[in-house]
Amino acid sequence: MSNLALVKENGDTVQLGDGYQWADIRGTRNVFNYKGIPQGKYIGLQFTMGLDSATNHGNPQVWPSDHPLNPNLNGLHWGWAGGYIFQAFDGRYKVNETDPSGSFSFHTATMQFVTRYFLPLEISVEGSKHRIAVRINGDRFFGGAQSIKLADKSVSHSEGTDDEQLMRVFLDNSLYAFRIEEQ
Repeated sequence: MSNLALVKENGDTVQLGDGYQWADIRGTRNVFNYKGIPQGKYIGLQFTMGLDSATNHGNPQVWPSDHPLNPNLNGLHWGWAGGYIFQAFDGRYKVNETDPSGSFSFHTATMQFVTRYFLPLEISVEGSKHRIAVRINGDRFFGGAQSIKLADKSVSHSEGTDDEQLMRVFLDNSLYAFRIEEQ
C-alpha cells in the first residue's frame, strides 16, 4: 500500500508513517501501530494499491531491510519485469466435490492497475489509544458486479489482453472487499 492516510472531516489527510505498508494477511505482518496522530475527527482511511511510477520503477535496493518496499522483506518485486507486484492473491479452491486441488494466483502489477481505495470511518482521536481493523472479504474479489469463475481462469499476472480484462474485473470487485471495524 502507498499513500496510507486518515482523512479528516475537512478533507485534509494525515499520512500514517511514511505512507507505505505491506501486509501479509496469512502471516504475522498484519497489525500496525502509528503514533502521533493529531487529535480530531476522521471520516475515512485511504490508500493506494500500487506505487507512483518513479517508486515502482526505481531501485528497490534503496529501502532499509525492515521497510515495506524492501524486496527481501516482501518478495513482491518483479526484477525481471521491472516493478512491484501491488497485490498477490494466491490460494486454493475446490474444483468439485471429489477434487479439492484447484489453485489460483492473481498478481496485480503495472501502472495501469494502480487502484485507490477509500474506506469510510467515523472516529475521534483525543489522545487515547484507538484501534481499527481493516477486514478483507476474499470472496468479494471473485464475485461482485462480475463474477470470476476460477475453473475458467485462475491465473493472472497483469499481462496480455485476456489478463488485463480479468484483472480489471478482479480490481473492480476488490473495491467492495475491504471494510473497517472500530475496536
